[in-house]
Amino acid sequence: MYNHAPIVSIVLPVYNGQKYVKESIASCLNQTFTDFELIIVDDCSQDQTPAIINEFAQMDSRIRVIRNKQNRKLPTSLNIGFAQARGKYHTWTSDDNVYAPAALEEMLGFLASYQNTDIVYCDFVKADQKTGQAREWIVKDIDYMGRGNPVGACFMYKSEVFNAIKGYDEGLFCVEDYDFWLRVYRNGFKFSPLHKRLYIYRCHGDSLTETRKEQIQAMTLKLNENHFRELAAGKTQAMLRDADLWPTTPINPSLHQKKVAIWGWWQGENLGDNWIKKTLARFFPEAVFIDTREHNFEKYDFVICGGGGLFIRGVIPPWNKLPQVPFGMLGLGAEFAHPDDNARELAAKAEFFYLRDDYSVACMGVDPSARSYDLTFAGPLPTNSEPDFNKAFFVWRDPDKLFAYPDFEKYIGVDGDYTTWKTKLSGEFSRVKEDNFSTKQCGIEQLVSDCGFVISARYHGIVAAIQRGVPCIGIDLCPKIRSLMREAGLEEYCLKPGETGPLCHLIRKAKREHLDIRKKQSAYCSKARQAVLGHINSCVTSINNSMRRQTDPDMRKARCEANNGYLSMSLS
Repeated sequence: MYNHAPIVSIVLPVYNGQKYVKESIASCLNQTFTDFELIIVDDCSQDQTPAIINEFAQMDSRIRVIRNKQNRKLPTSLNIGFAQARGKYHTWTSDDNVYAPAALEEMLGFLASYQNTDIVYCDFVKADQKTGQAREWIVKDIDYMGRGNPVGACFMYKSEVFNAIKGYDEGLFCVEDYDFWLRVYRNGFKFSPLHKRLYIYRCHGDSLTETRKEQIQAMTLKLNENHFRELAAGKTQAMLRDADLWPTTPINPSLHQKKVAIWGWWQGENLGDNWIKKTLARFFPEAVFIDTREHNFEKYDFVICGGGGLFIRGVIPPWNKLPQVPFGMLGLGAEFAHPDDNARELAAKAEFFYLRDDYSVACMGVDPSARSYDLTFAGPLPTNSEPDFNKAFFVWRDPDKLFAYPDFEKYIGVDGDYTTWKTKLSGEFSRVKEDNFSTKQCGIEQLVSDCGFVISARYHGIVAAIQRGVPCIGIDLCPKIRSLMREAGLEEYCLKPGETGPLCHLIRKAKREHLDIRKKQSAYCSKARQAVLGHINSCVTSINNSMRRQTDPDMRKARCEANNGYLSMSLS
């Protein structure tokens, strides 16, 4: 064991890690920076792990081994390890992951150059053991905190950070790291990203990330909710304002003398997209709206891609040719599943990347942390106090203008057009108002203002119904409608193709259960609005940071060095 206090303390917790732990330990010992201690905490392994780590410890005096007498789980093992740490800087690694040879040297060098930084975190490579594929993971700005874990798998921090936070919460197994970073963030410590690939993160079937996936997702959502509650309570700088739709961090006009553009499906006469445009205009009042036919991005300082249900194959090609213009993607929705690796590449390059529903996240194959909600929830429509169930609003699709037009026979058992639907609905309501949502005569607010029931084949018809708090039937024309109804707890009120009998039954059921429906809609609106406001604030901060990087020569230099300093890494 080292007789002097080392500069860096690495903690390596391990439980039954015989398959990969040799590589993990070797990657620590092979660092170009050598003044460190490696504290291995064996959490009562039952395989060959103890023999493997003891063999390494006999060969290298920098290794210290602690063996738990019983299995204590990861957060407790981390606390046990760091309680013995003597280094000025702390980090930890997993038994199945691998450091790049210069990882410690690079992170220490960054902390020395930027002494106000308390925590540095780095890009890494995700290696899928099943497919043999590896892809780069570019970490996000720290303002992403609260939407997901921006720190990732490779980091280093000053020892006083751990001491101030009092370690990892031992009751939060599987999300102890994210909780730790949330508390560090709320306590005002400074995070800085280092955009160099310094770590290999292994994805395999035995990892905690895979075996506890659903538990991790549920607990992460809970942590996010608690984090926003802390922010809203004013314990740190408030990122949400319940009484105000404006972002708490406005775009700094001095940072962009040219233009911020919002690129979307504005050339259409889609009322839903116009609603999104109106919402975005409130948050980005100086932005220029350009439609998807324009690909001349060079004249803008920053481009936001955000226009609701953009067809993914229509979005990807022009962005593949995008010059070096900073961009972000906000509130996108995938119409139909077009799996495309380019979407994941765009997510990695974007300053921010938010999709509006689970379906879009799944079909684009991006990380679940990119999940958001429809942008219109940032400033939802006022709730109808007492819905009049005699008045219904039927939202249909125009076959002359839209490619996705319902085969009515699949839904109501007879062939026809929207007038056939209207006739059928007249048997359940004394008044049926209809619209194809492509009108320019009025906005969504006016269309749904006096209705007590909505039947919609359009996504934003359902969004409007949820925000208004009126019972709704979703015509399951495309997956995003089904996804929205499911997320709001209303999937049982979705009319699916081939189920021609239940329309009237569903309407009567929804009328009977309207109080329960309104309760679910209200809860969904509250959750969605909170998340979207937080995401928009994060986006504004990212735009400001991007502008700052463009105008600050030191930051430009640091970014250039980072881009030129990527390591070539592979697994044998």
